[in-house]
Amino acid sequence: MSEMQVASRRALSEVTKASTEVLLQGPASVAKEAGALRKVAVAAFWKLGEIGDGSGDQRDQYTCAYRAFRDQHHRFIEVAREGLEIA
Repeated sequence: MSEMQVASRRALSEVTKASTEVLLQGPASVAKEAGALRKVAVAAFWKLGEIGDGSGDQRDQYTCAYRAFRDQHHRFIEVAREGLEIA
């Protein structure tokens, strides 16, 4: 579990860096989704940290938080792709 938390911390750091760049430089619609992505990434990170032995309600809460992260990641990618399209 501790290895997973260390890897998650590194991944969160990368999401934070990337989302900050998009927030500062990206189009408004993409920046909004980047901010939402960072928010759900942080939530999933904290839920992972709350898992004790990997069972019970904490695991279910982490699973829900991770699904929210994954769904937002897909939304971010879609909006970012739309923002890059040249008409």
